Amino acid sequence: MSRTERARCLFLAHSGQWISSYTLERVAGRMAWRTRVSDVRRLLKSTGSIQNRLRRSPHGHTISEYRYVPHTHDAPDFPLIDMMEGP
Repeated sequence: MSRTERARCLFLAHSGQWISSYTLERVAGRMAWRTRVSDVRRLLKSTGSIQNRLRRSPHGHTISEYRYVPHTHDAPDFPLIDMMEGP
């Protein structure tokens, strides 16, 4: 399994949960994890989005985290056809 595929599986398995850059580094590779997150963004853009947030630790350093958020389809983008209605 490629490192990009491993990152994709991680995001899908933890949908909606924030994943630290440290974890992504271990799964997707230390030197190219950002590129792999970008690749996964492109792979999953039809089904959802990968969000990023930055926050401060109690010690003052910045923590970068990412999560996959699936698209919701509460209302379809196309008209519904009611097959039970007459012409």
